[in-house]
Amino acid sequence: MTDKGKDSQAGGGRAGDGRARDSQAGGRRAGGGRAGDDRAKDSRVKDSQAGGSRATNSHAPTPTPLAPQASLARGVAPARPGTLHARSVTGAVRVTPRPGLTVAFGRGELPEVALAVGEHDLMVSRRHGELTYRGHQWWLRNTGQQLVRLPRGRMLHASTEPVPLATGYTPLFVRGSGYREHLVELYVSGPDDPGLVARRGAETLPPRRWSLDDDERLLLVVLGQEYLLYEEGPRPLTYSRAAQQLAYLRPDRNWNERRIEYRVEAVRRRLHDSGFPHPLLHDNSVGRPSDNSLLHNLLRGLVESTTLVPPDLCLMDDDGEDGGTGTGTSTGECGTADVRGAD
Repeated sequence: MTDKGKDSQAGGGRAGDGRARDSQAGGRRAGGGRAGDDRAKDSRVKDSQAGGSRATNSHAPTPTPLAPQASLARGVAPARPGTLHARSVTGAVRVTPRPGLTVAFGRGELPEVALAVGEHDLMVSRRHGELTYRGHQWWLRNTGQQLVRLPRGRMLHASTEPVPLATGYTPLFVRGSGYREHLVELYVSGPDDPGLVARRGAETLPPRRWSLDDDERLLLVVLGQEYLLYEEGPRPLTYSRAAQQLAYLRPDRNWNERRIEYRVEAVRRRLHDSGFPHPLLHDNSVGRPSDNSLLHNLLRGLVESTTLVPPDLCLMDDDGEDGGTGTGTSTGECGTADVRGAD
């Protein structure tokens, strides 16, 4: 064999050995990479499992999907007494009662809050309110910077003491930017709560109406004209103006300011003792109140309960002297039919 042949074989051998070594090294590097990937995957799995364990141990309620156009005002499914249902336009939670459990709502995210409210409104605090279960009741507290409004115009400030929630439905409104108010619906299941039961054929429950005699009805219609006309921001007629109108409508009844004051006071005391829904007496009242707030409460409650209805205004017609029946219904009043609504 020539020297060239020997060199060629030697070169081929060296090249082959080099390629083999490179292949083995590449395999080791690839294997090491796959092993690294496997270790990273294992690490992610462990982290995921650890995160799942942390989520399981968290006491924050989990939001539930919303049913289309559902509202807690229509009732809730049967649940254990004391179960809290809370709903906003973007989420809902259902929480069984447990002493010390707190459900927070606001603009923040889980686990800071359980119920999102006003996520895009910077006037809503990240943790705007809390509902805490203690003493067999849910207690509402405002923890935000803006006011929270409850039914009947009640306002909660961050400095206000927590208020208990009654069983059943309670809407509240969180003040936002501009004229915006964010609705939060609350419903606490009671021991006798029937749940969502269809009652299409059942008899309609009428509102509670209050008994008035003929003179009382006419007097309150005159005083509450603006309420029966559904004017914005209605106020009672003054006693002096009411006396003028009553003297014209019933000249034989001797209506004057003194008599009006006496009859209004008698009605307020009687309805207060009967469970009227609005305050009618000052705690330390001994006679005529210093303002019209109690008379306003009286007229508003009579209109809301349909004890007084717009057709009662016909009692103020010149020929309405014999119109009233004093029965507390509008059947036959001023010749009108019953206008308080059908069953």
